[in-house]
Amino acid sequence: PAQIAGCKTVVLATPPSRDGSVCK
Repeated sequence: PAQIAGCKTVVLATPPSRDGSVCK
């Protein structure tokens, strides 16, 4: 769950092109 929560925050803070791609 920590990864999902962290990913959400990262996606909002950073562009989804980098973290969003990895998160999804």
